[in-house]
Amino acid sequence: MRAQGVPRQEIARQFRITPGRVAMIEQGAATERAQAERRAQLQAEIRLADDLDKVWPVINLVDTLHLLTVARTRLLAHLEEEHKSDMSLREFMDLVICEHGDAGDVFAGTPLLRVRGIGKYGFYSVAAELAETDLGPRCNAEWQRRLAVLRREWRIPSWPPNPRRRQG
Repeated sequence: MRAQGVPRQEIARQFRITPGRVAMIEQGAATERAQAERRAQLQAEIRLADDLDKVWPVINLVDTLHLLTVARTRLLAHLEEEHKSDMSLREFMDLVICEHGDAGDVFAGTPLLRVRGIGKYGFYSVAAELAETDLGPRCNAEWQRRLAVLRREWRIPSWPPNPRRRQG
């Protein structure tokens, strides 16, 4: 409505909120648009490189994915605690689903689950976003292979849906 020129006062009156709240909603929408543009740009760069071993700034790898806020916050805090400012997509994938873990030990195969505050929805958020993001043919194939191994080890028929899109 603001983009169509409707004054904040009128919107506030119509929805029974304050003009300040309308401004906050506007600001939030602008932030979301900026984040979506940055995410699209970063995804295009990673897709174009299609290189599992190219090193990226950690913030760029995390911002490439549209994660749940708590997952993003905890993941960045964990990587900062580990003094990781740069990492390859392969290292990032290893953090989520490690190729070298013991099949009987859930945490060895999924180091991200050991990160304080991530939890299952945070883990699913990262894993589902990696699966849904086009990272380039080679990178996509590597991630799908890892997911297939985890599905088989965990004996689950399909990957859980992305928590960001769940109802209720």
